[in-house]
Amino acid sequence: MDQLNSSTLAPAMKMETNGTTGVLAGGFVFTTLLFLQDLIFMETVCSTRHKGCVDRENFEIHAKTVSDANPQSQLSIHLDQSNAALEKFIDNLQRNDWTHEEDHGDISTYSRYDPELKRKIYKLQTILDYDYEWAFRQTWMTVPDSPLWNEDIREGEVLKNLSENCRVFHAVTKPQTFGFVSSRDFVPIESYRRLGEAYFWGMSSVTWPDLPPLQDVVRAHVSPGGGFAFASYGEDKKKTLYQLIPILDIYIPLLPRVVADKLVCAAQRNFIIRLKTRLSYLHSSLPLTV
Repeated sequence: MDQLNSSTLAPAMKMETNGTTGVLAGGFVFTTLLFLQDLIFMETVCSTRHKGCVDRENFEIHAKTVSDANPQSQLSIHLDQSNAALEKFIDNLQRNDWTHEEDHGDISTYSRYDPELKRKIYKLQTILDYDYEWAFRQTWMTVPDSPLWNEDIREGEVLKNLSENCRVFHAVTKPQTFGFVSSRDFVPIESYRRLGEAYFWGMSSVTWPDLPPLQDVVRAHVSPGGGFAFASYGEDKKKTLYQLIPILDIYIPLLPRVVADKLVCAAQRNFIIRLKTRLSYLHSSLPLTV
């Protein structure tokens, strides 16, 4: 994530300290200190009481509902949820109302308003220098190993493979901003589908009875409609159009949605950069089989 650093604060610190500008500078510093104080306090509350995420009482209610179902019903519940999330993701990608927001190197960002979520959602897009089939397969297999190549991830684990193309995954991030923002974890159910010369990989948060919210971690939420897409690209079709829609609620107290979304997009850009590095390593060290 983009972090607050000295270059960000430089314009304010250079303000003159006499007269009105001195008052404004002092007010800015005082307000910033109050914000950091409140942020640390609210982060502590959020971490210990799980505010803004699935609290333990609600988790136990949902977990009991799932656990009480017979194994076949449990599987059906999870597969239905996964299919619905995948369908919504494909529908989001096919919308024609995406607006270009900005470019960071070869990564482009787009946005659209989702009337169901009543918020803006974002799409990040870039080109991978590999065949789409290979790029998808390697990404699907290497995401559980993300602590090895993504410095933002503390833990990553496939909790259960529900079918050949559907699984429940758990990831825990490292604390951010010098520890002011505590670790988040995600428990999404994810599945993929091939349509023509493209793979669509959707996901959404799921209640997993064997994994209640952790004591030192805030459980974030993955809304249906997000995911990854790998499509054949270029005249020779040897490259991949890679698209990512992150619909995450990371629950940072006191932070407006628009700012939180910017932080999520920045984190996802970092993820894409690290994924490219990972795929480059795998491409140079593994046989080119699909």
